[in-house]
Order: sequence, then C-alpha cells, then structure tokens
Amino acid sequence: MKKLLNSIFLISGTAIGAGLIALPLVAINIGSIISSIVILFMAFLAYQTSLMIIDLNIKRNTSYSVMELSKMLSGNTAFTITSLSFYILSFSLLTVYFSGIASLLCSFFNFN
Repeated sequence: MKKLLNSIFLISGTAIGAGLIALPLVAINIGSIISSIVILFMAFLAYQTSLMIIDLNIKRNTSYSVMELSKMLSGNTAFTITSLSFYILSFSLLTVYFSGIASLLCSFFNFN
C-alpha cells in the first residue's frame, strides 16, 4: 500500500509542477501577492518531485520516466491510477491554456 501511495503522490506532484506553467494565465485576476506565493509553492513542489524521480533513477541505475517508474516499482494497479491521473491532469492543463488564450483574445478584440 505504501508503494501505491508513493507512486500516486509522485505522479500528482509532477503533474502539478507542469501546471505551474499555466498558473500565471489563470491567476492574473487574484492579485500579484497571492499569485507569487502560489507560484513559489508550486515551484518548490515541482523541484521536490523532480528530485524524487532523479533519486529513484539513480538508485535503480536507470533512466525511466515517471510512468515507467510507477509500473516498475508499484505494479499494474498503481500504473493504472498513475496513467488515469496523468491524463486527467493533462486535460486540465490544456483547458487552462485554452481558457487563458480565450481570455487574452477577448480582451485584445474587446469581446464580452
């Protein structure tokens, strides 16, 4: 069970770190102080999860991705959960990008 939870948190942290890229597009309306705090927290989280992936690859003497590591270390159940959460979070990130682009186009062309 511990391996399953570790792999779930590992992939979730990585996906959240990837969402850091889209955060400024969405967080522009909440203010610069709160946005800066959230961005710093997400950068720290992304850094820590990247270090976990690097450490796992060094200890295993491999160069696997997060998906391959979850399948190798935790089995098929964790790999299924990892894949599902990764795809859901990727879709969410794409939605954030589209929302940001739509907002920019609306403000640029003066649409409601």
